[in-house]
Amino acid sequence: FEQFVTFSFNLSKEDQVNLVIINESGQIVKQLLRNASTNNGQFQAYWDGKNEAGLRMPSGAYYYQLISQNSTTKTGKLILSNP
Repeated sequence: FEQFVTFSFNLSKEDQVNLVIINESGQIVKQLLRNASTNNGQFQAYWDGKNEAGLRMPSGAYYYQLISQNSTTKTGKLILSNP
């Protein structure tokens, strides 16, 4: 795991999006984007492996979920590996 993960998305048009990181228990550990406006449907977000309190999350599987105002939902899995 590098210092941060980059999320790049390209939606078909401008939209408002939410992007969250979820642990294996289904709890949101970090809200990366909240009602963010995309520019021409494109945007990037970064996660540094920390939760909302700024604490480094333990190694393990996490999920990201992108939800747009226009009902686009994308979910993916990532593995966090701390030294």
